[in-house]
Amino acid sequence: MTLSSSQLNQLTNILQQLLPGHAIEQWTDDTGLIGDIPEFDSMMLTNLLTAIEDVYQIEIDEAELSMDDFEDWGSLQQLTARLIHH
Repeated sequence: MTLSSSQLNQLTNILQQLLPGHAIEQWTDDTGLIGDIPEFDSMMLTNLLTAIEDVYQIEIDEAELSMDDFEDWGSLQQLTARLIHH
């Protein structure tokens, strides 16, 4: 399951709003998030999940989430695709 180009653009825009000092469009799937970007903390994670719910008009069951889902850019894209297509 992957994101369409418009869904990927939406996710990129969310992260650009939450992490304005980062060039998200230059990230690779292996770009680390949790533990690698200091601003990617629990508050940012809460804001990210809220924004994903709002933008994609979905409801996220936090019981289905794992910290591995936020390990890197690729895993965040996979999580978002899984949530959208759930």
